[in-house]
Amino acid sequence: MLRFLKYIFLIFGSIALAIMIFFYFQNKEDLKVVWSYYDVIDYKVIDSKCPQNQYFCFTEQFDSMASQVSITGLSLGLKLAFNYLEEAKSRSNSEYKNIEFALKHLEVNNIVIKYTSHKFHGFKKLYGGYIGKMIDFFKSSKKFSQNLIIGLTKSDEGLKSVQDEAIREKYQIRLNNIIQDFKRESKVIQSFIDSEVKRLEKKHEGNEE
Repeated sequence: MLRFLKYIFLIFGSIALAIMIFFYFQNKEDLKVVWSYYDVIDYKVIDSKCPQNQYFCFTEQFDSMASQVSITGLSLGLKLAFNYLEEAKSRSNSEYKNIEFALKHLEVNNIVIKYTSHKFHGFKKLYGGYIGKMIDFFKSSKKFSQNLIIGLTKSDEGLKSVQDEAIREKYQIRLNNIIQDFKRESKVIQSFIDSEVKRLEKKHEGNEE
């Protein structure tokens, strides 16, 4: 019985190790870049190096990282970005910080959408699967933004809750700009996906002949 369990452990351990090795080689470029930004996209680091304009410095660094990675890097980098925003929000004394940070999350997500089709790091033979992964990633990114936009525009806790008309108008203008960017970047990515799907389908049909 013990010998049987040992063999099971060895088999599943070997499979797990093989998966980890494959994941590393498939995503090593992304992992390298994200790791190099691990101590850059950090609240305390940005606060100490850029105290006067923290958010600008944060988005500048995140945009730089996002421009260098593919989907795996974007997903991992997004966790760093959201950690930063949550830390900044917990330290904020703004009366409308929920609205302000909802807008910031939307702006960060727009950066992610902008770079969704920017790079592909990995084995060329797996590119078709990568496009499938991109479709799911893009769908999740759009849903995230759409839900936040609905919350800001329809919920009683959204822009409606801002009593000061001047402040509410400022938020509305910012949201309008974010929505315009979201629609523009989404259109670009959707066009890219549609084009690549058609190209890969034609290539597959050609190989079958």
